[in-house]
Amino acid sequence: MQWWFVSLPPVPAQATEMETYYPPNGRERETHFKIDRVAQDVQSFYQTALPNAGWHYYCTVQAHNRCAHMRNLSDAAIIDVYYKTGAEATDEQRIEVLIMNDDVTAVVGKRPVLIYEQR
Repeated sequence: MQWWFVSLPPVPAQATEMETYYPPNGRERETHFKIDRVAQDVQSFYQTALPNAGWHYYCTVQAHNRCAHMRNLSDAAIIDVYYKTGAEATDEQRIEVLIMNDDVTAVVGKRPVLIYEQR
């Protein structure tokens, strides 16, 4: 997959320190940023923005399920999984949004968020 033809996923306007990584396998992309918002506000942003961009909500990862590439083994983070819908979608197109929970983030304004994409 050549990522330069694929737009970055939506990011809240308040995001800071944004960086994007391209692992060597060519099928994945990670976008990291920090934000001064509670975890539920960030989750709500993606619950609206991603479906508006053609993504379908699949699941929220819990310690006991395996619906995502990323694993959530505690309550340290919220991980929501979305799959692409529409004519151009494949079974492997997914976005996982990892948002660190409020009680884990020690520095105000520095809540880490990771968006993992696979195509």
